[in-house]
Amino acid sequence: MQNPYGADVRRAFVEACTDLTQMLDQGDRKSFRSMFSRVRRYFGAFGPEAHISSDAIIDHLVAVKNEKD
Repeated sequence: MQNPYGADVRRAFVEACTDLTQMLDQGDRKSFRSMFSRVRRYFGAFGPEAHISSDAIIDHLVAVKNEKD
């Protein structure tokens, strides 16, 4: 089963990760803050709920990892 948009989404994800890695490696705080401002605008009113959801996902992943250790 293959989503016709899968390849494009994966490419965009890898590009975003590469951009973020470069920002962090270079200590480019201005670009980092700008990127997160764009993300905040994208999520709009859903932002606070998205934040709560992502925290819950991270907490779950940490718990699962700790169970394996």
